[in-house]
Amino acid sequence: MALASVPYSIQIDHDGRKYQVSIPDLVVPRCGNCGEISIDHEAGKAIDAAFRRKAKLLTPEEIRAKREALGVTQEQFAEWFGVAASTVSRWETGSQVQQHFHDGILRAFFFSFELRMYLAVLHGVRPTINVGSGETIDLRPNVVETIPSTTAANMASGYIQTAVPVYSAQTRGNYIPLGVAGRLHQLAETY
Repeated sequence: MALASVPYSIQIDHDGRKYQVSIPDLVVPRCGNCGEISIDHEAGKAIDAAFRRKAKLLTPEEIRAKREALGVTQEQFAEWFGVAASTVSRWETGSQVQQHFHDGILRAFFFSFELRMYLAVLHGVRPTINVGSGETIDLRPNVVETIPSTTAANMASGYIQTAVPVYSAQTRGNYIPLGVAGRLHQLAETY
């Protein structure tokens, strides 16, 4: 068998949707006698990458890099995100493709400090901020503060009172009150 560059097209069913994935020059092993091709590991990776682009899903490398940028292990991330560590491992190795719902929540999780704090409280995880140089700040829920909610859905009936966790950061043995969760992002960028 010799390597050959061939046009390749496949329909992939994922998450209740069908995706037509076409690769104009997929490199695959081809039999010199009968011309049949086989999908080896490298071709499989190329097909997976083309599918993820078509479906607009994070790649395993992107998931891993974003988790590592938070400074947490797969186990810590899984606990924070509310899934099994084996699920995170499968997402990061590419052996399992995340559903669109999980992909959207992963993107929001990586982008939104407030969402990470909310999920930490929801799942009973002690949240931390990675401030670089191997140092983290431990965030501990202090009290619950009630603030007015002004979402579009609630505008018609006026203000609705909602509970928002208020955090303090413990760094170098001191507690720093941080206020409402929306201000936590400013602290993360300050450090």
